[in-house]
Parts: sequence; structure tokens; C-alpha cells
Amino acid sequence: MDRRERQHLIERLRADARRIASHFGLEYKAIEAESLRVKARYGVCYEDGLIKIRLHNVRTGRALKYSSLVDTLCHELAHLVHFNHGPEFKAYFLELLGWARQQGIYQPDLRRARRFSRQSALQRLAAQQAPLPETRNGVPVFGEHGPINAQNLWERLAQRAGDAALAAAPAPRPASRPAPRPRTTPRREPVAARPRPRPQVQFPLFAERSEATATPAPSTSRRRAPGSSAAPSPTPRKQQLALFE
Repeated sequence: MDRRERQHLIERLRADARRIASHFGLEYKAIEAESLRVKARYGVCYEDGLIKIRLHNVRTGRALKYSSLVDTLCHELAHLVHFNHGPEFKAYFLELLGWARQQGIYQPDLRRARRFSRQSALQRLAAQQAPLPETRNGVPVFGEHGPINAQNLWERLAQRAGDAALAAAPAPRPASRPAPRPRTTPRREPVAARPRPRPQVQFPLFAERSEATATPAPSTSRRRAPGSSAAPSPTPRKQQLALFE
């Protein structure tokens, strides 16, 4: 999108903004094109009445559809009255957009037209289902909400219809959760590990050496007295030889 196309779009938006603002009695400072570096928003409305609208597509760089630009313009013009996004702001924004559509300023595509007509149908349905308001000195009132005006008419009716629907609906049952089961098995205390005895292994080679190096035990036999005739007891080796003889 070149500079000439940007200038043509912003001049067209300024002319349509003057028509909408003069019909609804709105005052603003100026309508300007948003900078090319801004990519996160379609438009902005400052407290001093300055309105900036992005004219180009971020990905392609081409100009946006004029219906999208008028949608953003009405959105920012509604912020001159309601500097929030509450229900009153939405109602006023749809009122601006509906008048712009009647005058041929806003010409949406099929998808946007269906969405707009669906919102209008919901508003008419809420107004039809809502009961008639009470009157006080010839002025219709809604209790503590005060008198009706053009800005909050359908919100009040929709609120009354919604309150009646909520009162007729059954109360939701609280979600019941099963109680946790008590623990029946006792907890086991940790048992300390008992030390196991280490086996003592003795190899045969070391056993023979220990027997060979062992000191001989002292003899317990008594010496024979001189002249005694008792023969000495034979050794085990001699006893074995006597058995074979």
C-alpha cells in the first residue's frame, strides 16, 4: 500500500466519522492513520479524543477491507462515551454500527453480516421476553437501576429476562465426593539389619604347617623307679606292627 492509497483511505474515514459523530453528538479531536510499525492493535482512542486506526494488513502489507476499518472506527467512537468494554459499551457500539449500516457506510461481508444480524435477533428476543417495566409518575423504571434511556434499554431488558430465566432454572446440585477410606493396615516399622557372622575358613596347607610347627606337648608319663619290673607301654607304631605279626 503506497502513500496515495493511505491518504485516500484516511480521508474517506474522516468523512464517515464526521457523519456518525454528528448524528450521535460525539466530539473527537482527530482521526489519524496508525504508524506502520504498530502491529498489535487495529485502533486506539486516547483520552484527549485522538483516534488512530491501522489501515494495512500486518502480514501482507496491503490495505484492509473498508468494512473492517469502519468496524474499528465505530469501536473507537464508542470509547468516547464508554472507556471500557462492558455491556453498555457493546450496546452503544452496536448502535453506532447499525446506523452506519443503514446509511450504507458499513457494508460487511456475508460472515460479518450474519454475526451482526444474529446479535440484533438476540436483542429483539430479549426485549420481547422481558416483562413490561414499572412506571413511576409516567416514567418507566427498573427498580434501583433508574430510568431507561437509549443507551441501556436493551441491556436492562436482557438483564430482566436473564434474571427470570435464572430464577426458573433449578439450582445446581453440589458435586459430592466420596469420603477417603480410613487406613486399616498398620505401618511397618523399619527393622535394622542384623550383622551376619563371617565364616572362618582354614585351608589344609596352612593346617599342616601349623601342626608341624606346633610345639610338642610336655610328657605326663612318670619315670619308673629303679628295680621295677613293669614294662614300658609300647608306642602306637609298635602296636600296629604287633598286630601284623
